Amino acid sequence: MALIKCPDCETEVSDSAPTCPKCGRPLAAPKPPEKKKMGGCAKVAIVFGVLGILFVIIFFAMCGTAVKQAADQHVSQQADFAAQTALEVTAIQLYNDYHANEVAADSKYKDKKLAVTGTVNEIRVDIGGDPVVELNSGKPFQTVDAYFPKSAADNLTNLKKGDTATFTCRGGGMIIGDPQLRNCSRTS
Repeated sequence: MALIKCPDCETEVSDSAPTCPKCGRPLAAPKPPEKKKMGGCAKVAIVFGVLGILFVIIFFAMCGTAVKQAADQHVSQQADFAAQTALEVTAIQLYNDYHANEVAADSKYKDKKLAVTGTVNEIRVDIGGDPVVELNSGKPFQTVDAYFPKSAADNLTNLKKGDTATFTCRGGGMIIGDPQLRNCSRTS
């Protein structure tokens, strides 16, 4: 605080005193403390912060919508698949169709409900722990691979090499020369 002179009696008075203690003259009202102005960097940081929050909100809103749409589509596809009548085919015919024309075979079998009958070559577990039944294709070292969910393993315990069995599966195309069957279940 600084000392100022009273304009009437010239007594030194504190600049924060409302009146002169000697003559009682009102002195100028004390100035309110100045507010610090926000610098340019702070303003930019606030703008980017608000934009970042808006981006995150929009991103998660869009992701939530996309996830819901994908889930709805998956449920719809599952219902459509369950309602389909299975196309009956032997493992040998499936193999031959794929090796004659993969494009035509995909059009006929891929993502379709199939009832595939064949002779069991091997029963194994893949790297992910899911059961796989390899069906005879009529060609040495070539098979039709039927993949099962882990929950179906109990239905395969009494199956042996050489048995003839029928599986209901979703056609999965061909990988490295072997027709693939997905989400299989044993029907006989």
